[in-house]
Amino acid sequence: MSALENDKVNIRFFFSKEGRARYISHLDLNRCMQRAIKRAGIPIWYTMGYNPHAYIMFPLPLTLGISGSREIMDIAITEEMPLDEVKNRLNDTLPEGLGIVSVDYPVKKHTEIFEAEYVAEMTFENRKNPRSDFLSFLDMETIEAEKYSKKKGSITVDLKPFIKLVCADEDGETARFTIRLPAGSGENVNIMLIFEAFERYTGKVIGSLNIKRTKILCENGELFY
Repeated sequence: MSALENDKVNIRFFFSKEGRARYISHLDLNRCMQRAIKRAGIPIWYTMGYNPHAYIMFPLPLTLGISGSREIMDIAITEEMPLDEVKNRLNDTLPEGLGIVSVDYPVKKHTEIFEAEYVAEMTFENRKNPRSDFLSFLDMETIEAEKYSKKKGSITVDLKPFIKLVCADEDGETARFTIRLPAGSGENVNIMLIFEAFERYTGKVIGSLNIKRTKILCENGELFY
């Protein structure tokens, strides 16, 4: 049985998705979280109608293979519970690589998500200077890539106007870039398109690439919470 709409309590989780867990698809992540919530004994709220289902929402799904340190999951429960207890119960049931960082009541609406910040670590195969080569690539006048749109199918877009390079560091043969990209209900750019375009434009082969989404931000630069 579902609780009445006005009886539900909305809760927002911030969680990490790292290690092998970064290869869990969005659909499997949804299933994993639902099972963990059930095992934890958290009284999740079910939608009304002919096909009730547990209310669980990921406002900005993470691309497969990319890790995240502050991902967002919203659920609704049927009764008040101490947030620390909710956090501890769920952490006790989650698999390796997934962990609840904090729990709170939602403040901002999903539509306020404006951009996301990523940290990417990159090395080359049999080549040095990944930092300078990548910065030269970003200085190109246009950076075209194929992007899939549900409405238009595959379209060619210029990524150049969307890329905000926050900083670029180098440690030996490993380069580290902090990049902000549009995200949310408006424009949404997959960071993998940038590195795919880099290999295509330059002919250089990336040896290793580790990307982590570290921040989800509002238009004014504040963290989404």
